[in-house]
Amino acid sequence: MSYYQTIFQNRTEAGSYLAEYLFSYKDKKPLILGIAPEGVPVASKAAEILESPLDVIVARTLFAPGNKHIVLGAIAAGDVVVVDRSIQISLGLSDNDMNKLIESERKEMAADMIHYGSGSHVARVSSPHTLVVVDDGLASSVTIRATIEAARILYNPQQLVFASPICAYDTLESIKSIVDDIVAVNTPKHVYSIGNWYYEYDRVSEKDVKEYLKSKASKFVFS
Repeated sequence: MSYYQTIFQNRTEAGSYLAEYLFSYKDKKPLILGIAPEGVPVASKAAEILESPLDVIVARTLFAPGNKHIVLGAIAAGDVVVVDRSIQISLGLSDNDMNKLIESERKEMAADMIHYGSGSHVARVSSPHTLVVVDDGLASSVTIRATIEAARILYNPQQLVFASPICAYDTLESIKSIVDDIVAVNTPKHVYSIGNWYYEYDRVSEKDVKEYLKSKASKFVFS
């Protein structure tokens, strides 16, 4: 756990810090995969500094009906579904209730994938050796577990790294078994709000994501 903590001006500055922590991977030319939408500005800057290709991955958090403070699970590309059964049972939700919620979120995710062009920004003839999944902060593990599983299915990398400017220490420990490495600038004991770690924490729009991806659209080819 780090005791010196950095507050970032914005996501771009956070990406610069993160690139320094990822520098040992530069020669491997890793594919940088930003989690849309908030992780893309961080990933874009890191990819620029590391001279690596950039793409985007989409996941959706499953919230309890009528209460966005309760996380039931998450879905991601590749038909990945992660559900916290204990919370489902405690809320009295049937499997049919969950299936309806999952199908609704799948429609939203499919639209997001089309809008962002997920998976279309890097031409591939084989799997990347190293894949770095980037978000702007990590408080809990549910959605990142779904995202990591999806990344493995879609890209089949030899090495998968999760990187974030902020990662709650307990959450970091809980996902160590599903990745090959975790790179974080700040690892506080608790993360109550990702926005508290940024002086500027503006909403990232669909247009913003497209601009970040367009600026890195080199169509890098893995061979």
